[in-house]
Amino acid sequence: MGGGQNYVCDLLTNVHRGLQLPADVSEVELVFGDYLYYHYGCDGFDDRGWGCGYRTLMTLCSWIRGQLKSQESSYSLPPVPSNRRIQEILVEIGDKENDIIGSKQWIGSVEVCVCLCIRLVLMQSMNICNSTLTFTFQDPHFWGEATDAAILQANGWVTWKPLSDFLESSFYNMCLPQITAVR
Repeated sequence: MGGGQNYVCDLLTNVHRGLQLPADVSEVELVFGDYLYYHYGCDGFDDRGWGCGYRTLMTLCSWIRGQLKSQESSYSLPPVPSNRRIQEILVEIGDKENDIIGSKQWIGSVEVCVCLCIRLVLMQSMNICNSTLTFTFQDPHFWGEATDAAILQANGWVTWKPLSDFLESSFYNMCLPQITAVR
């Protein structure tokens, strides 16, 4: 397990487009640039129950690759890493022990941030309305063949989430990397 492959394939792009804004939204700030929607099993590899952090990192990497590619950089861009390659990177940088490689050990936003900061270095959008933040979420827990963003949106896999949906009694790590976007 822990495999997958390094690949660039036909995944859905920009699944937030067309998402109906919440009724109380008057101003929206969006990230520029394209990204691919990575989710459980999108490459034929079953990582249900532990792969959401990996899929989130893949989505972020796809956006960063798109930005760097658009800037016509002179160096070759690495592919979006597979689950296994992410595990190998975490071992290479000293964040994890070798036994993570090939395992079903999940990673969180701290590991996602470490990988981004070491290897390269979305929040997709944010609304500030009446001192309330509202985020769009592209949920990596979707399992199946994603063929239509409108279906993902209708079924809540891509949706707006107000800050009030987060429990005050819980702890949340949010990885919000920033890179200058190409407009």
